[in-house]
Amino acid sequence: MPGLLGVLAASMGDRDAAFAHFDQALDERSMVISWLRDPLISDIRDDPRYAELFERVGLTP
Repeated sequence: MPGLLGVLAASMGDRDAAFAHFDQALDERSMVISWLRDPLISDIRDDPRYAELFERVGLTP
């Protein structure tokens, strides 16, 4: 659920909430990577925290 909340927050422009939810999803070993590829969050891809999430799981954006 945190992944979905992250997508919703990102789509509404709330980057801080989006990344907080994505961090929680990673901590819970949720399927956050699938959410990070969602077109609805394209506006946050320029944020350094976006690349950091991928690095945490050993992938590149």
